[in-house]
Amino acid sequence: AARHRELLHALAEADHAKPALAQQKRFIAELEAEVAASNAHVKAVDSRRKEEFKEHAKYRDSLVKRLAYKATALAAQLAVRHAHTQTQLDALYNSLFAGSTPAFPDEDATEKPAAAALHTYQTARSAAEAEAHAVRLLSQGQQHFRTALALIEEAPGNSRVDMFGGGAEVQVAAARAKAQQARAMSPPGAVADLPDAPINLVRDVFFDDIFTDMAFHDEIKLSRAGVEAAARAMDGLVVDALRRHGMLEAEVREREVREFLRRLLGSEVYRLFGVLLLFYGWRV
Repeated sequence: AARHRELLHALAEADHAKPALAQQKRFIAELEAEVAASNAHVKAVDSRRKEEFKEHAKYRDSLVKRLAYKATALAAQLAVRHAHTQTQLDALYNSLFAGSTPAFPDEDATEKPAAAALHTYQTARSAAEAEAHAVRLLSQGQQHFRTALALIEEAPGNSRVDMFGGGAEVQVAAARAKAQQARAMSPPGAVADLPDAPINLVRDVFFDDIFTDMAFHDEIKLSRAGVEAAARAMDGLVVDALRRHGMLEAEVREREVREFLRRLLGSEVYRLFGVLLLFYGWRV
């Protein structure tokens, strides 16, 4: 009887569990539906955000490109206009004040050194730019020699002699061509001739015995030694060209100071031009 009462009491206490469980399941299902809807909304918003950002980025990049193009074109137009105007102004001043002008001694005192400064500045600038080009050419020649040496190093692993020599010979010839071009850019005698670097080409010979193999390795050693000597000479040419370019750049900077005198002449002529215009009742 006691056990019966205990079971009835436990059953009474658990009577509400089943409907409560059903209620909790409905509540969880509703929460899961809300979470799914929220996730779908977030996904849609994120997708829209990405699309809008992509469109914005395209518009931004397009706008920047258009502005950059317009700015570059405008800068080029202004540079051309400035150069053209300066040429016309210099021609006008020259027509009025070229040569001796006793009435304007200050202009005469500045004219000759200013003209000399302009000439020497332009000469120095041209020489510096030519030497910079020579440095680039000789540096390219260095790279050709490095490639030739790399090909020679690979030669012992080849199975046929005709696989050796051709590529290295082409690279050495290209290096010599670069040195020849640099010689035309530098002062006479500045770029010395490179030593000979013959590549011994032997074709259609198989390494079928030890004597052929030994002869081939001897040819490789001779070719490597010649190319290494020429490569060292090229390195020296690059060092010399860099030194000349540095000296020319220093000279250009000095010439730029003298170029300032020419601009002073322009200022003096402009002042005198204004005086003449005012004398005749005009305004500058």
